[in-house]
Amino acid sequence: MTMKALVIYYSVSNHTASVANLIAEKLNVETEAIHTKDAYGDYIIDKTKREIENKDYPSILPLSHNFDEYDTVILGTPTWWVSPSSPIYSLIKTGVLKGKTIYPFITTGFDVSGVEEKLRELLPDSKVMPSLIVSYTNAFRETGDGEILDWASKIK
Repeated sequence: MTMKALVIYYSVSNHTASVANLIAEKLNVETEAIHTKDAYGDYIIDKTKREIENKDYPSILPLSHNFDEYDTVILGTPTWWVSPSSPIYSLIKTGVLKGKTIYPFITTGFDVSGVEEKLRELLPDSKVMPSLIVSYTNAFRETGDGEILDWASKIK
């Protein structure tokens, strides 16, 4: 049986998107970006902090992929307030990730301790594999392509 995988991610600054595309190219799988109904705009920092604190996540636009066709999901999120991004919470709430094997990759310029654990708690009906942490400093990726591609090559 061959794995049928999809890379799905949320990205604001294109950091998570660029990693998603690198992984998808390595695995020869499709990608899909998550989009919110309302753009964050200039108040993204204040708005995302409130969303995370109040557990009031944004509406996301319908996805084009049918998740019933995939057994593996490579899930990309930036780190917001030592949590997955709000749109990732919104995706998880839809239930489309239940029963899937999830390979998270987390982009961050800050502390990510606890983000992987939060994903595991949010996805009790999924098999959450160890995360790839992709570090950025001053908008430059520190984690090299080789490390990302090595992690991706272990996805089964």
